[in-house]
Amino acid sequence: MRNPTEILNRQLAFLADIRERSGASLGALQPGGKLTAKRALAVYQKGYEVRLTDAIAANFEGLWYVLGDKKFFKLCDDYRKEHISTTYNLNTYGLRMPEYVKKKFPKQMHLFYLASFERLMFEVFNADEHDRLSVDISKLKPERDYFVFQPGVRLFESPFRVYDLWRNRKRLTKGYSPKPFVHPEFTLLYKYEHRHFFAPLSRSQRDIMHQLWKGKPIAAALEKSKASPVEVQALFTLLASPGIIQSIAAKNP
Repeated sequence: MRNPTEILNRQLAFLADIRERSGASLGALQPGGKLTAKRALAVYQKGYEVRLTDAIAANFEGLWYVLGDKKFFKLCDDYRKEHISTTYNLNTYGLRMPEYVKKKFPKQMHLFYLASFERLMFEVFNADEHDRLSVDISKLKPERDYFVFQPGVRLFESPFRVYDLWRNRKRLTKGYSPKPFVHPEFTLLYKYEHRHFFAPLSRSQRDIMHQLWKGKPIAAALEKSKASPVEVQALFTLLASPGIIQSIAAKNP
């Protein structure tokens, strides 16, 4: 029987061969069937690459469409080399991609914002959902009431039309391009009954949301707002939708 240290060293050597596509452990391998040791190792090496690439692609589909197969798979290859997988759960592998994209494509900042948007989608999808709250806006007391938002609510903003780009990602191969692409974009993300929802906001609505997000009472959030009555009404109608507000609380007088 081999001692534990020797077994561990062989496992580490095998793992290093898989990650680095080397062959230092070939002499210790005993392949089954008709495979050679080199071919058996190659199966594991390819499987490792495919699983991690699939994990990235599952969360960054829009980025894949924008870059195209060649650039996207090269990006995944580079990311794997710098971010070693250390867990059995691949669900979160690749979530550092936005920062990595920013480093790899410093002159194409829309890619960073697109990857950031898709990471937010992941957060929204995996957040808890509490019971649906029925909100009657007319019964709120603006001076004291404030909103507690559902865990899956996120506010995204970008200097590019990233949501529009993501929404039309499958049309990119046919020459689609958002016009004008360089334009401030504000989007509220949330989920209801395990489905994503997206609500574009104006800048004034975004400003109100920021205040509400901080736990400000409704009146305080609206106090310095430049939003029109129509924008305010539209925003609060949206907030009354299921999936956004978890509860309504009151500040002490």
